[in-house]
This record gives sequence, C-alpha cells and structure tokens, in this order.
Amino acid sequence: MLLLESETRFLICPVVVAEVYAGAFKREYSDIEALFDLCQRIDMDVDTGRMAGLYANQFSKAFSGISLEDYLMAATARTHRCPLWTHNRKHYPMDDIELLAL
Repeated sequence: MLLLESETRFLICPVVVAEVYAGAFKREYSDIEALFDLCQRIDMDVDTGRMAGLYANQFSKAFSGISLEDYLMAATARTHRCPLWTHNRKHYPMDDIELLAL
C-alpha cells in the first residue's frame, strides 16, 4: 500500500472499467469495486473521442494490434493531463502522453 500512503491519486475511466469486467469472474466483482472505490472516476467526452480517432488515424497503419480501447485510454490520459500506467508500452506510440510502466 505504499502508493496509497504516498497519497498517489489514481484515475479510472469507463474503458478501464469495461476491460476489467470483460475479463473478470463474478466472484471477483466485490474486490474489483473495492479497488475502483480507491480511484477517482473520470469521464470521457466528444473531445476525447475525437482525439482517440485522430490517434487511430495517425498510428493504425504503422502499429498494428492497437485496439480502439487503447486509443481511447491514450486520449483520456492526454485530455486529463495524467500519465497512463500500462504494461503494454508498444500500444502507445504517442509522444504527447506520459507512460508509466508497471
């Protein structure tokens, strides 16, 4: 719980919530919600969607395997000016967002 003790603020967007639940077992739901309760929930809007589309337009030909969800998360990180914490750095070739490795 070192990150919690340092008062690190975790942001979570609807795409992350959807991705987690898509791979979860029903028995994990209460633990997932407990984790999400530690996070600040942020919204996505039309501007975020536009940015995600522009990222997809710019990078989809040169970087195959990047999902629309990845573009949406990158756009959300940019919109909210926060780092994106990921294990899949290769899915985020954008140079205008900060990546934190797991």
